[in-house]
Amino acid sequence: MLYYFEDILPLSQKNPPLFGKVMQTANVSACQKYLELPDDFSFDGAINPPAITRGLGDFVAKIAKPIAGIIDKNLGTNIKNCGGCKARQESLNAILPFKLK
Repeated sequence: MLYYFEDILPLSQKNPPLFGKVMQTANVSACQKYLELPDDFSFDGAINPPAITRGLGDFVAKIAKPIAGIIDKNLGTNIKNCGGCKARQESLNAILPFKLK
């Protein structure tokens, strides 16, 4: 996932060890505008930074996941964690990426 560096920066004062872990995992310097972390990276509840929408797939996922969560809750399904959803998200991002400023 891509994150705005400004959204991660407050960790440097609130939780310096976690900030160090983020910077080491992303392998970035403080002069970069964006940083990329693995999807399974945990902020340990310290913050919930908004991810950058990289393309159409991310946009669709931001809308579809809450809807899938409601369906899962009411019908007892597991649509939200569908393996095909992630593949479609990446495909749509590749087909129609958004330009980062």
